[in-house]
Amino acid sequence: AVGTVNTTGVVTSTGNGTTYVRATNGATTDSTLVTVNSQLARSCGVAGGALHPDTIAASETWRAVDSPHLLHPLGLTVTNGAVLTLEPGAWVCANQTEFIDFRNHGRLVATGTTVDTIVFTARNAAQGWRGVAFEGGTADTSRLNHVRVEYGDQKFAGSAIQASESHVVMIDSSVVRQSRQAALILRGAGSYVRHSVIDTAAALGPTSPSVILGPGTAWIGNTLRKAAGMGVITEAGTPVTLSGGRVENSGGIGIYATGDVTSSAPVRIVGSTTYPIMAGPQVLATMYPSVAAQDSLIGNGRDTIVVRCCALNSGTAYVSSVIPWAVRENITFGGAAALNVGPSALVTMDSASQMFFNGNARLIAVGNAGAKARIEGRNAATRQIQFLPLTGGTAGADTSRIRHAQF
Repeated sequence: AVGTVNTTGVVTSTGNGTTYVRATNGATTDSTLVTVNSQLARSCGVAGGALHPDTIAASETWRAVDSPHLLHPLGLTVTNGAVLTLEPGAWVCANQTEFIDFRNHGRLVATGTTVDTIVFTARNAAQGWRGVAFEGGTADTSRLNHVRVEYGDQKFAGSAIQASESHVVMIDSSVVRQSRQAALILRGAGSYVRHSVIDTAAALGPTSPSVILGPGTAWIGNTLRKAAGMGVITEAGTPVTLSGGRVENSGGIGIYATGDVTSSAPVRIVGSTTYPIMAGPQVLATMYPSVAAQDSLIGNGRDTIVVRCCALNSGTAYVSSVIPWAVRENITFGGAAALNVGPSALVTMDSASQMFFNGNARLIAVGNAGAKARIEGRNAATRQIQFLPLTGGTAGADTSRIRHAQF
């Protein structure tokens, strides 16, 4: 519906669009085409607006036509199971010390459209505001669809958007931009961000991430641009889903995966000032399951994969000729897993790092006469590759192969 009509024929807009209004007087009926354009506020500088209290404990809806929605100087806490619903096109404007906090089962439903985006922004872009926080568990999820969050600070929430504990937050087709420090922290298992853009986040240093993904969360088909520090970090625990999209022009490492992941498509990482990715062999075998897939990691300050910790117990991790591995910690291959080092491929190992191949796990280091497969130390200290005794499985199920290789 784009409007309502009262008994006197007055049309009140509830949205933008075109519809027919039919009037009846006895046996006479006629209709006319009516276009409603409510001229929604598209700025925090528009006079008027709706000023809200510091606490909401019962569900309510913020209408687009009442924009801009202004926060209390003490911020806003949505609590007691209340649902805050924002209409498409609504604008929420905040001062530097103001925030929105969802706790005690309070939740947000912000569903915009491609035409009428919902906006959370600062009244003064240079000063920013304190962002949106989701705490505790909820009986349902908070949802942000076709939403723009901009100029968020981390003084209160830890980032422009933060979901902690077991609060599930689903973000779809949205934009988080110009964050004053971190942009997004998702720690509620089941939370996801997909088909969205994270654009320009400041940082405390090159190791500070723009996006933090906790166990059991998902990052699907997003674009991350211009993180001042590290792009994305995943936390260990239940595997994080990392599928598709791009990480562009990070000031540090593009992706640092500290635990296992699931994936259905490589993430393109380009323009990082240092390395594209730092991860264990399980992540590499899952996200980049072929030599061709690793082309998605070319075009960074140092086109090298940093390999740290953990184990691969199934599948094959490939080392290609165009992007070498730098092994910084012990890594283990078990089960039926394999490490495949091809012609002209290079693995360098720190002095303290070792590779372990357990049971039926295999090393395939096969080059050719003109292009050896190489596994080398970064210095003269001793390193080891160990093939450990079979403790299960079938002896001789496969064989490690080393040919035209250089150690």
